[in-house]
Amino acid sequence: MKKFDELKSELPLRLPAGPKGKGRFGAYYTKLKYNLEWDRLWRVSEQADVVVRFDDFDHRFVFWRGTSYIPCWATYDGAWLTNEFYERRGGSRSGTNSMCEPMSDKQTRYSHVRVLESHDARVVVHWRYSPVDLDYQLPYRDKLTNWGDTVDEYYTIYPDSIAVRNAKIYTSAPTDWSTAMRASSTGPAHRATTSSPGASTEGSTIAASRQAVDASATKLWSAAQGPRPGHGSSRSSDGTSSSPSASV
Repeated sequence: MKKFDELKSELPLRLPAGPKGKGRFGAYYTKLKYNLEWDRLWRVSEQADVVVRFDDFDHRFVFWRGTSYIPCWATYDGAWLTNEFYERRGGSRSGTNSMCEPMSDKQTRYSHVRVLESHDARVVVHWRYSPVDLDYQLPYRDKLTNWGDTVDEYYTIYPDSIAVRNAKIYTSAPTDWSTAMRASSTGPAHRATTSSPGASTEGSTIAASRQAVDASATKLWSAAQGPRPGHGSSRSSDGTSSSPSASV
């Protein structure tokens, strides 16, 4: 029987995305393996993670507990891309000790994923989470109910790798943000821009970049609607949209 160290050396430390190669289109519950020591810490079943595979492509869409179920596009050669999430202000205003985001939920206490649909036409995955600080504290707890911020995100994914994201946050402080972000995966010519309320910006450079991003996103979603009558596109609640297939 092989020793533990020998088995450990056979598992490369790279983000897990399931078996290589193309696969039948659909969403699959699985237990992605990363490293023997790390894997042994988790008290989870064999259906702990979700991977979306495609008939004609080697990339996949991954919801892994190692990223707190933050969804990522994994390319054929192991590169991963995420389009971010709801991030909340930390400190006395929110009643927390640090910035609040789902990536701080290392034990996935509040982050959960489930498959709602999986068939030849589309996949629908629901990701529910709470942005927490490094001590698992919820921001902006409601004085009456004690509920903190909670987020529902729905991903509708099609066989050609086009995906639509619908995100909604439930909060008692809808105007108190840490960062406003515009992101697009339409290619290197259109870089994402970020800004914080009250912070200085690059003025005309950012304005021009935003116009290019908005124009490209509009064209992408208009094209995506064409072959799918009855399934209109939607944007995330912050008004942004992206085409993951352009990045994989």
